[in-house]
Amino acid sequence: MAFAAAVAACGSLFGQTYQRQGVRLCKQFTLGQFSGNPSSGAAVNGYTSPSGREYAIMCLRNGNSAVEITDPDNARIVGHVNGPNSLWHETYVMGDFAYAATEGGGGIQILDLRNIDNNEFKLHSTYTSQNLSSIHTIQANPASKRVYANGSNIGFAIIDFSNPTSGVHKGRWTGSYVHDSIIVNWTEGVHAGKEIAFICGAENGLYILDVTNPANIVQLGRLFYVSGGYCHSASLSPDRKYLYINDEFDEINNRVGAASTWVIDIQNLNSPSIKSVYSNNMPVIDHNSWVQDGFLMLASYSAGMRVYDIRDVNNIKETGWFDTYPSGNPEDFVGDWGVFANFPSRTVVASDMQRGLFIFDPSEAKGEGTPILDVKVEVGQLVSGGKKELRYPDGNLFLAINSPGASSEMKPTVQLAVQHETNFSPVTKLNVSWKGAVSLTTGARAEVFLKDQTNSQWVKVGEGQMTTSQQSFSVNDIAAGSFLNTQNGRIDCRLKVQAQGPTAVSKMTAYVDMVRVTAVK
Repeated sequence: MAFAAAVAACGSLFGQTYQRQGVRLCKQFTLGQFSGNPSSGAAVNGYTSPSGREYAIMCLRNGNSAVEITDPDNARIVGHVNGPNSLWHETYVMGDFAYAATEGGGGIQILDLRNIDNNEFKLHSTYTSQNLSSIHTIQANPASKRVYANGSNIGFAIIDFSNPTSGVHKGRWTGSYVHDSIIVNWTEGVHAGKEIAFICGAENGLYILDVTNPANIVQLGRLFYVSGGYCHSASLSPDRKYLYINDEFDEINNRVGAASTWVIDIQNLNSPSIKSVYSNNMPVIDHNSWVQDGFLMLASYSAGMRVYDIRDVNNIKETGWFDTYPSGNPEDFVGDWGVFANFPSRTVVASDMQRGLFIFDPSEAKGEGTPILDVKVEVGQLVSGGKKELRYPDGNLFLAINSPGASSEMKPTVQLAVQHETNFSPVTKLNVSWKGAVSLTTGARAEVFLKDQTNSQWVKVGEGQMTTSQQSFSVNDIAAGSFLNTQNGRIDCRLKVQAQGPTAVSKMTAYVDMVRVTAVK
């Protein structure tokens, strides 16, 4: 493998080699780093505070821990709330509270997140009405303020948390064991305005329920899609036309030949049907998933986290992965349990049963170019911005201004050095693109360079003319060759912006919206 050294370096944080494609590991927390030294990990969810800071809620055998991931490379554990000792722990964040459940009993723990920015993560209260005790998984619908207890000792229970710390039991359904669910408010067709539940009924397959009135739940549709399967969990496509089912038994019961995702057409809620079955041809078991930007992030036990492009339902493909459990045997119930991919930053977190919490940047697997590790203003002065502002063409600008006397250039110059890292292998070509504008001058020449990793020489690979209006530029099909460090996947890029026009110009500000390097396999 071309990037064997890079893979080893990625895992050297904890002495473990992790193979990956297009997914960058920002940070890992082993089980031993969490309070109480828990013996296993379970699910994971997430919270974004009103200030914009992001937190992973990591489920563990002994409860739940909060981890701030606002800066993924420097994530930190904030606190821990003890819970019943159990292999199964699930948490769902709604509003400023996390609702935690477990097979170990004790009902629903209501975890207070309101002051988490000040390192306060605590148990507020516990809900046990109707003798609710053990719960397998938990979901919520923020639109209706309801929490759904799946696989509980009293069935599929619906609790109204309009008062987020004091739930009111509203109803339950016992038509099947409910392993997991997805709850949404429907907005189109004959069922517009209704609250719909997609039920993963284990061996019984898929159910679609109208739960608008919890005291009178109506079954709309059902699909028994495979004999010997186990409808474990699912994700909904962004357009709400398809359901992606993670079946836990279809592989081990030889109903399919490899890890398979069942694509269910739900455009008619009364009559769901099989659209297709996608397989990545690996003899492993899929478990839980989350959709981000048209990509399915799949927790796949011993094969770690897989990234599927589902934007074209007729052409699903795997675009990247990170193996969190490289020593696992095929079809073992070990490794990656869960994934959460709903942070504004697009950071993804995954929970591994044996290896703890992983914090990922999957952007390269999503076709968004190589992650930026560092950026420096080599010539000029930084006004504002950093690597986040240079990552996407999203209007968040990196500003730098030339400093008189800081350069030997005769004309005002700003020069940025941007370090990238590819997690693809092999890489044959590189594409470089940037977007920007200038002010205090009528125009500037932007030259882009790549560093030859063998002799540290900078090589000009392209240029463009920047004006006072934002424009995009690109240089494609550059032979990767020595521009790529095969030991660690690093690529060094330099953007030099030099004012053009009257020599009387003494100042120039560069407004850079993006500097992107894309590795082509």
